[in-house]
Amino acid sequence: MNDLRPEDNEPLDFEEEFLPVRRRNPVLQLFVMTVIAVGCGLCLWWLRFDLAYAFADDKPTDMGFADELDLAKAPTPGTYVVVKGTRHIRRLHFKSMTRDNYFFPFLGTSAVYALAPRAFDEKRMEEHGMRSDERYTGRLWRLGQMQEFPRIREWYARELRQQLDPNALVVEEQVTPGDKTWVVFAYGLVALAGLLALVRMVLTVRSLVRRS
Repeated sequence: MNDLRPEDNEPLDFEEEFLPVRRRNPVLQLFVMTVIAVGCGLCLWWLRFDLAYAFADDKPTDMGFADELDLAKAPTPGTYVVVKGTRHIRRLHFKSMTRDNYFFPFLGTSAVYALAPRAFDEKRMEEHGMRSDERYTGRLWRLGQMQEFPRIREWYARELRQQLDPNALVVEEQVTPGDKTWVVFAYGLVALAGLLALVRMVLTVRSLVRRS
């Protein structure tokens, strides 16, 4: 009588039964998790200004006229603002990571500047010219905080023989708090990925300590 059970007749998997199980290198795994955690940290640091701006009031704060502005009483950088004034005819053209820009000062002051999309500014100049009460609405920056500051400073020093104050203010036009809503979700996902990588790092280190 054949008393073998059905599973005894199944063919053996040679690799599964006889070959040693390959384990991941814990040192390599720790290195990968460290790289991920550091990368997430750098990404969070890079997005910090955008995250704060996403929660700013969507009603612009009126800064008045640029040539009358007192920097000590100016709104905090990262605020959604509107400023009025007569812009300077000379403007710096450069491309950032996301758009084609013009950077220009206002007449009567060296404390306030504007950063505008090229197409938007050219259309405005054609339609309005250099009006003294033109409104410039957007995100407020401290000049020294901007990624483009080294390029702007170099151009002003070379072309205009002028040294820029890094504490001056810049209105980045056509950027509203609502434009940065996506940053909130991206920030959360990156923070979660970084946290998971840190947890994995801790577990890997504990495993290495137990083996030693």
